[in-house]
Amino acid sequence: MGAVWLWNHWPEQASDQVATVGAVATVVAVWLALIAAVVALLAYIVADEAPDLSVLLDEKPLASGFDLHLTNPTADRFEVAAPPYLVFRLVNHSGFSARNPAIRVSFTDAIAVDPATSPAWGVTYRTADDISLQWYGGADISVHGHWDQIVPPLVLVGSTQTWVRQGIGITVEVVAEGFRLPAQKVPVRVHFIPVAS
Repeated sequence: MGAVWLWNHWPEQASDQVATVGAVATVVAVWLALIAAVVALLAYIVADEAPDLSVLLDEKPLASGFDLHLTNPTADRFEVAAPPYLVFRLVNHSGFSARNPAIRVSFTDAIAVDPATSPAWGVTYRTADDISLQWYGGADISVHGHWDQIVPPLVLVGSTQTWVRQGIGITVEVVAEGFRLPAQKVPVRVHFIPVAS
């Protein structure tokens, strides 16, 4: 419609023609800028969707817990006999990428992990009786939509620096860009292996 109007009202003087072309170009540029802004806003909204992560421990939900076998008591402390390590898997249930994931595992009444045997995990907190370790996926790790990511294992055996008490407690937290899974307590079923005499 605008083209028809311009065709019927096109000026005859060259200076008027230049002014008309300038006005039309300005209107077109404003419309293109408006369309680009709408597209950019929609892209931002779609790209900024939050992922939906869950974490599995040895392929089971955290609420299922796990069996911890203890041996060699020394006073109120025990050595872990099994499992040799804990394996965590992050599962993304959404269609949106979970960028920069991290897991924090906190042990109470236990120094259950020797950081030297689990180098992918960094110590974030330590007292005489408790330890927290964290795996940072880093900026180059992303759990894509409807995919999963196995985290490096936390080694529980093979070090003289580790011990647990019968009342061991474990909590697990997970974060990623736009996502936080609050600390979840993991049930621990303690079993004792008799010491051979």
